Amino acid sequence: MNVEDMGKEIKDRAANATPDVNALLAQAVEAINKVVDDVSRLLKTDPADTVAAIKDAGKAASDNIGSFAHDAGDMGRAKMDDLGAAVKRNPLTWLAVAAGLGLIVGLWNGRDSSK
Repeated sequence: MNVEDMGKEIKDRAANATPDVNALLAQAVEAINKVVDDVSRLLKTDPADTVAAIKDAGKAASDNIGSFAHDAGDMGRAKMDDLGAAVKRNPLTWLAVAAGLGLIVGLWNGRDSSK
C-alpha cells in the first residue's frame, strides 16, 4: 500500500467522523505525506521505497522491544525463584521481615491524618 492509498483509506474511514476530526486527520495525512516526500527527496528514493523502509525499521524496533521484554521477564522470574529459595532456606527470618513490614504499614495507615 502506497502513501496515497493509506491517505485515501484514512480519509474514507473518517467520512463519518465530526468535521473537527476530519480536519485534524486531513492535516495529519498531509504532514505524513510531507515527511515521506522530504525523506524520499533526501534519500533520493521513491516514496513507496521510503514507506517500506520505515515499516521495516518499525518492525525491527518492535522485535527488539519484544526481545527485551522477554529477557526482562526471564530475569524477573529468575529473581523470584531466588527469592523463593531464600524464603525456603530461612523461613523464620522472612516471617519476621513480613511481620515487621506489616507492623510498619499498619502504623502508617492507622495514624491520625487530621492533625
